[in-house]
Amino acid sequence: CAQLSADGFAGDPKPVISEEWHLSYPFVFEHDGQDYMLAEALQSSAVPLYRCETFPDKWVFVKNLLTDIAAVDPTLIEKDQRWYLFVNVIEQHGGASWDELFIYMADDLLEGEGTPHPMNPVVSDVRSSRPAGKIFSLNGNLYRPSQNCAGSYGYGMSINRVDVLTPTDYQECQVTTITPDWSPRVRGVHTLSHANGVTLSDALFRRPKYW
Repeated sequence: CAQLSADGFAGDPKPVISEEWHLSYPFVFEHDGQDYMLAEALQSSAVPLYRCETFPDKWVFVKNLLTDIAAVDPTLIEKDQRWYLFVNVIEQHGGASWDELFIYMADDLLEGEGTPHPMNPVVSDVRSSRPAGKIFSLNGNLYRPSQNCAGSYGYGMSINRVDVLTPTDYQECQVTTITPDWSPRVRGVHTLSHANGVTLSDALFRRPKYW
């Protein structure tokens, strides 16, 4: 983590969780007054959940929400007193991690593992399957940011309106796209986040390489 100043500059980063495998896509959320974090842990074949003991640099492992699965970019939302976990799943060894979106459901976040949605995979489209940040609410609608990996991984993003999200059905439609065309140096954008009046996106830049 790194502290972001009022003028938008980040301080020196420091580690907050260390495991034997690669961790990425930190997904921080609050539940019953407690801060939690999901993380992508593809090499562990699980989706781990961590609880914050001291914010922001002390987190403890709670449980795996899913096990025996090759899942990337876990994205969680609570709706109608039920938890929905969105992940891209690599179904075959060596397969792509951005082709198919799956949903897993649970009534209690801290008990048991998620149940597969009957419509899985709910999206099969390289242009909009892989999650790209938190699902957010705007004017009474839910919107799911997704990666557009057509042509290359992390090229751009799509914003999809979630029209139906129930234990038996899922429907969404694309409402807009974000492409890296505002600067010739930008080659890709693939995550979007908003909190406390600040909206953030990452970017892949082209820069000279000197030997």
